[in-house]
Amino acid sequence: MSSDNPHREHRARLTRPSSPGFAETSSTLDPRFDRDTRRAALAARVQAAAARRIFHARGNALCCRDDGLRLSLAHGAKAGQSSSALRTFVHTLLFWAYFAISMPFFFAVALPLWFVTLPFDKNGRVLHTFTCLWGGHYVFLNPMWHLHVEGRRVVDRTKPYVYCSSHQSAGDIPVLFGLFLPFKFVSKSSNFKAPFLGWNMVLNRYVAVARGNRRSVTKMMEPCRRWLARGASILMFPEGTRSKTGALLPFKPGAFTLAKEANVPVVPIVICGTIDAVPPDAVLRQRGVVHVYVRICEPMEPRFYPDAESLQVAVRRVMARTLDELRAKRFASTKAIPVPGCHAIVPSAILPSAVVPSDREAKAGPDPARV
Repeated sequence: MSSDNPHREHRARLTRPSSPGFAETSSTLDPRFDRDTRRAALAARVQAAAARRIFHARGNALCCRDDGLRLSLAHGAKAGQSSSALRTFVHTLLFWAYFAISMPFFFAVALPLWFVTLPFDKNGRVLHTFTCLWGGHYVFLNPMWHLHVEGRRVVDRTKPYVYCSSHQSAGDIPVLFGLFLPFKFVSKSSNFKAPFLGWNMVLNRYVAVARGNRRSVTKMMEPCRRWLARGASILMFPEGTRSKTGALLPFKPGAFTLAKEANVPVVPIVICGTIDAVPPDAVLRQRGVVHVYVRICEPMEPRFYPDAESLQVAVRRVMARTLDELRAKRFASTKAIPVPGCHAIVPSAILPSAVVPSDREAKAGPDPARV
């Protein structure tokens, strides 16, 4: 019997027994089978149906397709979700207000600190440490960000490295400074013109580069070589720009050419989760409480690779594998559902109960009589 309501058809298909051993009546299943057995069979069918679904993240809604069935799950459908979104917006707004107000005060400390330490601190390590405190405290004090860092002890902070970090959003920068690693930051030249933050970058003698300008990239290599020769590390984004999906973009060769020329180890740093904290499309649309995972990978010696290109391929392979592992940890920690082709989290709380089985149903497993 067909119905004009696709939702009713879908629910009927999930609950309709397909085995001759199950006698169906107008309202109940065969009483020979107890409730737990029926729930286990239902869980098996639900899990099989959920595996076929493709979730499309479109703004504030998720579209769920299964055999022509389309469920539009708009955010704010429940009162609890609406209040949670409002709290997130208020927290995010207050965070950015504090960010703007605090910058002049931190710069007022950075300027005299630079002047006092300049005669004896040739590489600017003291000012850089203060800058790490400045940038990192925005992450540490934000109740909406939960930071998880792995591999803090894999590097020797007295040796020079070429740090290569993944880049998902503007939130990567305070996260990286919050690691308190000594480095000279390679950043786009427009950042150096920003009030207070840009002026502090000039005092730290970070390296500017004009994105997309080949002459500027060539010019950027010279100060990086000098810093490496003086024993200072370099931090670069080998992708060259932020990823809008969270997936790794193609790498630029500059960082690996520097490491090969100076025979300095490359340290991959992988960040997962900042794309939800500071989305690329809207600064004030943070997706709730965000768990950010960071892993500092083992240093990779350039002498083990014949050229810069092979080193680049090896580093990218390590970072891609690490990113997958960190994404899996985020999903596990938030009981979220991974979306194919998308590196954002889809919380299971917003999905209907027919899509996500309960813990009891999941533990019961499939019914052998129905498989």
